[in-house]
Amino acid sequence: MKSRTKCNVFPTTDCGYIMDPNQTFANMVKLTDNDFLLTSSSLEPTTGAVYHLDSSGIPVLKYFVNNAMIGCLGTLNDRSYLFTLHQNVDQYFKNLALNIYDLESGELSKELPPRHFTLASHHGTIESISAIMFTDATGAPSFRLLLYTEDDAVQLIRQNGKQQWIREEALANIVAVEVIDLPVSEFQAKIEEEFNHASNNILEMFIQRLKSQMSQLVVWTKHWIYNIPNLFMAIVSSKPFFKHSSNGDLSKRRVLPSSSSLQDYSSSDPSSFSSYSHSFPPRWQFSSHISSLNVNNSTNNDNTIDNVDGDKLNVYKSSQIDPKLTSWDEKLTRDNFNVHKMLVVATSVGKLFGLESERGRIVWDYFVPSAKLLANEKLALFQQRNLAHFPLPPIMSLLFRSKITNRRVLFSFNPITGVPSHEKGMDLYTLKSDIIQTVLEPGSVSERCEFIRPLLLLRTDLNVEVYPSTCTPTYSSSDSQPLYIFTIEREEARLTGYQINPVSSDGKSLKATRVWRMLLSPDSSPVNKHIIVAAASRPPSEHIYSVGRVLGDRSVLYKYLNPNLIAVLTVGGDINSHTNTLMIYLIDVVAGRILYSAVHRRCSEPISLVHSENWIIYTYYNHKSLRNEATVIELYEPTKLSGELCASQSIPSPWQLFLNNLVPSWLLSNPSSLKGSGDLTSFSRFSSLFRASDVDGFCSSTGENSLIPQVLQQSYILNTPPRSGAVTVSVTERGITAKNIILALQRNSLIELPKSFFDPRRSLDMTSELMEEGVHPYAPVLPFSDQAIITYNQSIMRIRAIRTAPTGLESTGLVFAYGLDLFFTRISPSQTYDLLKEDFDYTAIATVTLGMIIASIVSCRLATRRAVLRAWA
Repeated sequence: MKSRTKCNVFPTTDCGYIMDPNQTFANMVKLTDNDFLLTSSSLEPTTGAVYHLDSSGIPVLKYFVNNAMIGCLGTLNDRSYLFTLHQNVDQYFKNLALNIYDLESGELSKELPPRHFTLASHHGTIESISAIMFTDATGAPSFRLLLYTEDDAVQLIRQNGKQQWIREEALANIVAVEVIDLPVSEFQAKIEEEFNHASNNILEMFIQRLKSQMSQLVVWTKHWIYNIPNLFMAIVSSKPFFKHSSNGDLSKRRVLPSSSSLQDYSSSDPSSFSSYSHSFPPRWQFSSHISSLNVNNSTNNDNTIDNVDGDKLNVYKSSQIDPKLTSWDEKLTRDNFNVHKMLVVATSVGKLFGLESERGRIVWDYFVPSAKLLANEKLALFQQRNLAHFPLPPIMSLLFRSKITNRRVLFSFNPITGVPSHEKGMDLYTLKSDIIQTVLEPGSVSERCEFIRPLLLLRTDLNVEVYPSTCTPTYSSSDSQPLYIFTIEREEARLTGYQINPVSSDGKSLKATRVWRMLLSPDSSPVNKHIIVAAASRPPSEHIYSVGRVLGDRSVLYKYLNPNLIAVLTVGGDINSHTNTLMIYLIDVVAGRILYSAVHRRCSEPISLVHSENWIIYTYYNHKSLRNEATVIELYEPTKLSGELCASQSIPSPWQLFLNNLVPSWLLSNPSSLKGSGDLTSFSRFSSLFRASDVDGFCSSTGENSLIPQVLQQSYILNTPPRSGAVTVSVTERGITAKNIILALQRNSLIELPKSFFDPRRSLDMTSELMEEGVHPYAPVLPFSDQAIITYNQSIMRIRAIRTAPTGLESTGLVFAYGLDLFFTRISPSQTYDLLKEDFDYTAIATVTLGMIIASIVSCRLATRRAVLRAWA
């Protein structure tokens, strides 16, 4: 293995060169116990030197080698070879020069002459190599090269330069995830184009409708004709790809493909290879498919390692693949229920991936060589424009710190294709000064800015920078809804709130003002000092179906739905001295007020936290009881408020909710357009400043602290320890489906528990009202059933976080867990009530319907005939 060191050479009279401590070598590679290779930046740029340790331990120069940026040792038949590799990062093709030397003599090997390969530039520089030597069928020496590149990719290269396989090990260190909807199909795009001509008159719109429908007919006909051969081949030519043997049913075993089997299927019949690849694990299906592409395209480029398109971007498009091989590689389009998604992930080395959720394959990848993690050991992904604004492409931005300048950098790209954004000023943007917070501007997007949601960058001098600069928002000093942002300092356990105010008269220059600061460490001593270990807020896109909870006595317990509420967990103290404590704070980050806090003594990590609607769930380890526990907190509106004075202002009635849904969203976004419509807007927004204080508020006459929420709290025992930071809640499109809690367990599995298990109103004394309401009796230990394990018998190693996303089906949600392994699945917390079951008897329904139609026709004929006979009787 390679190890970096500081050592150099200087001339001597008897042996040529020995070590000189005044010069700096790039790296050192150990070859044998007494031989090592040095590549130097002070000598020729492509020169390396091989040294040998004599009996006294002094390194003595043996010889120089050319084109040696990195090297390794290969052994075959008691003969040692030195493999040296030089990479030209400024060249796209033939950018790898490989030389093989005899280790003892330093001469180039005659059996293995020098050669040039091509390595895709999106892999970055090569970090280390290893050589595997063997003899081929003719008895000649041959080799394989194992390359480890800067982007954490490991790939095996054949002697002719072909890539045998590749493993993207960067996926084991994911630090940011976003779930993106796929674009609509070509047929649906024609429908969207019809609505882009709203300014036309009736005749023009009618002509546009005819053109649109003709285009849709052409698209549908082409799609139908294209699928006829595939359908015919699927029915007629089917091969058994597995054979039954005495060892068991191999069709249920996941076996890695051999090179001979791949060559047989790929060379004889490409369509059979496509079916054969379905038996591989998803990660190997894509690699095998790319290998077949390289084999088929070998006439164009004999020495290629990757499917290179001449750019630093590696995008595998369906147009680059033979149509005969695309039976499983359809175009990336949105399905009818919006279940098929694109997972955009950012890794710790600065490599971006686009993963297809349906098959788990890599669609595109992009490497940012200078990317470094932010202060919180993460990268930040922001979706600034989605696919709702056809035909404008989506835009996503990555925030990272540059290794070269140590400044924050924003990189914008298309999350569907991975191509850098070509919008004006939105490719690669380096911030001029350091920033302390980055948030997306809330509210609706503007057509003036081409529906791009700008980023607000709070700098250290409290000036607010907008990205992109062409989307500078316009704020007025008289705005009734000012913008607030907050920052969290983990080590200092400190929160700071800022209010953004316009500086200039036009409202385009913004500056932040600190309005509050909060220190959550009760003791400043180093022993008992607290640090923030977790913080969670409500998802901004969360839909809440019901604002109240109907009790057994027909009364309503209204939820405390504060969008500005966050939950913060801090730990401090010493475990050995039994002074360790865990504290939770519920903080309104607009008013800067703690609404609730609790202390758990002798409790510490592993800790997980999730916040949704009006409840918070967090897990921790209790050192006193030696067990893992989970605590749930639910917040409700105060029950002693006057309904006429306060509840009407804080909780909208069903009629008001109906009016809010009836009025268009663009009308609600402009309060001035609602003049004369009553107090509709007073029920459509939440004000922390009014609700958190009793001065000039809606409920100022009801007493002090009248709007402090009612808090219900309960704790439960977890019989299986969960993993730290890996807990989330299921998400659906409208929030109608019951919510489930998804936890990652330390036994490398995921479990799904109903939210009703984490109900603080569970009681030992079950009354008729509680039973009618459906509340479970209290049990201290939460039941962990094997049927609740959504990973089945698969072990998902070292899960660090879980991400959920909605689908077009209200009953179905998506779950993506990532760590050392990746896992993706669908869940249905309330079963698939909006879908027909797989065993639905279509034949019986069709038979009954057809029978009823025939019976109605026959009975109608008989009734008519009988009426005629009666008339003649």
